[in-house]
Amino acid sequence: MCIRIISLIFVLLLWYVPVGQSAKILGLFTSQSKSHVIIHMSVARALIENGHNLTIVTTIDLNESNKNFRHIKVPGENVENMINNVTQMSTIEKFIKFFYMFRKLMGNSIVALKSTEMQKLMKEESFDLIIIGYFLNEYEIGVAAHFKCPAVIIFMGQPIYSLNNLVGNPDEITHIPHPIWGETTKYMGFFSRVANAFWYFVDNLLWWTIRTSFNTYYKELFPPEKYPSYEEALKNVSLILSNYHFSQGPIRADVPAVIQIGGIQIEENPKKLPEKIQKHLDSAGKDGAIFFSLGSNVRSADLGANASTAIYNVLSSLKQKVVWKWETDDLPGKSQNILFEKWLPQNSVLAHPNLKLFITHGGRGSVVESEYFGVPMIGLPVFGDQSANVDQLVEAGYGLRLDHSVLTEENLRDAINKILTDSKYSENIKRFRDLFRDRPMTPKESAVYWVNYVLRHKGAKNMQSAAVHMPFYQLMGLDVLAFIGILLYVWLKLSIFTCKLLWRASCYVLCCKCFRKFLKGRGEGHLKAKNE
Repeated sequence: MCIRIISLIFVLLLWYVPVGQSAKILGLFTSQSKSHVIIHMSVARALIENGHNLTIVTTIDLNESNKNFRHIKVPGENVENMINNVTQMSTIEKFIKFFYMFRKLMGNSIVALKSTEMQKLMKEESFDLIIIGYFLNEYEIGVAAHFKCPAVIIFMGQPIYSLNNLVGNPDEITHIPHPIWGETTKYMGFFSRVANAFWYFVDNLLWWTIRTSFNTYYKELFPPEKYPSYEEALKNVSLILSNYHFSQGPIRADVPAVIQIGGIQIEENPKKLPEKIQKHLDSAGKDGAIFFSLGSNVRSADLGANASTAIYNVLSSLKQKVVWKWETDDLPGKSQNILFEKWLPQNSVLAHPNLKLFITHGGRGSVVESEYFGVPMIGLPVFGDQSANVDQLVEAGYGLRLDHSVLTEENLRDAINKILTDSKYSENIKRFRDLFRDRPMTPKESAVYWVNYVLRHKGAKNMQSAAVHMPFYQLMGLDVLAFIGILLYVWLKLSIFTCKLLWRASCYVLCCKCFRKFLKGRGEGHLKAKNE
């Protein structure tokens, strides 16, 4: 019996150890958004803890004191200050600004992949797997083609059209709202579904244009004489790690290659807060505390003097303690109940038992963390998916929405009082928290298991949907509809022809009968006249 147990343990070690300890993985995390890299690094740390050897490439600094991985910082397009003051722009100005920024970001990876550091890495190293942090950098898939290894993608939210297209995941536009422009209601009415179809059509058209540019970038970086075509390279995506969970909705059918890791950046046992912040929150007592942060890409000062003053006047007049992420030295004021910090350990702040409210920009990461720790929210969305994220939490019943462009002391004070005095908001989010946490595996365990699965099975082509290899007209069934249409047309033509033929035949027979009757009548009349 003992020998059998030892043999079983030995077999299990042979099965897991080579993958868990010796796989060389390259993480391409070239996004210039800190919030994106936080998610990507959460996956990376889980894989490192599992024994993998990681090399991580970024275009931003990683502020980590104890690095148990190799980090290579490469240059990228400088877009650091491009969204400053965006909150004070008109809708048209925002559109132009973000269009220009996205065009710059689309070329971010060209700079990164052409860098001396990256070129050296591609010449001298080999890897078992490439993990790509996905954001306007799809052509980085060529790096996986270069190393002839599988590719895994990490995405910030639920799958979007371009990602669905990579693994054959259905869009399901009749009941899945568009993740950015769609409604947040669970059941869409007729006109909502019409609008949803329109936005998906716009999305498809927009992405077709973007992918055309990506194809050009890909050919520039990965010449066709040495590498597979862009279309073929995209078929090498084995897995998408998507930072959402079905409890957040909408409920949808995902192919096996889409793995939900919603909340992977959340520390189940958050690190201890810096002493100054810890004392400030501990002193809140039964009145509780409020956390104000607009994330890593938008500064509080960018809201403008009027909005900042209104927020300060309201928060400084409350009996609650406030922790405010304020990024500049020019503070809006000084108050004993407000602690200003340029950067805050958000997980640890949200996990503090005295925290009663989170005023947020509505970024996916911030919303998920607040949901996990059961803290109601007030959303001040600025751009991107933030508006849809905030609308979802309002519909779920554990948050309120304010428009930063028309923010006043009155509407902010009313919103804060509603959240703090009406228990339904805290009860609703705690109910959701229990749903969100109830899983057979933690997000980190899921990510590690399925990455190991891809490694064990050399890309796990068995998980790949046939839709990946089908042209769009086959995937949409246009060829089948055309065939059925042709059959119906031929059938209709034959039916019409047959009816005409039968009509003519019946008319001919009828005419013949009439003619014979006529002749017979004339003959009888002639015979009668002759006899007379």
